[in-house]
Amino acid sequence: DTRRMEELFSKNQQMKEQQRLLNETIQTLENRLRAGLCDRCTVTQELARRRQQEFEASHMQSLQHMTLIAGEMNAVKKENKRLKEEVKALR
Repeated sequence: DTRRMEELFSKNQQMKEQQRLLNETIQTLENRLRAGLCDRCTVTQELARRRQQEFEASHMQSLQHMTLIAGEMNAVKKENKRLKEEVKALR
């Protein structure tokens, strides 16, 4: 009976140690979660932000080009109309 009690006591001590280690691991993981994004996530987020900025800059540049082209097109249409009237007057 004494031997059985010693075995149970030993097993109990091992389980307490395992429980302590598990609690430490849980605490460490919870602290990491509270700390914020992991390095990989931070890099990915920064890359996404940079690409979004590049896209927005490209989009703005495209809109500016479209505005310039529309203005040039209107000027060409006016010039074309003026030249047609000039040709008509010469006939």
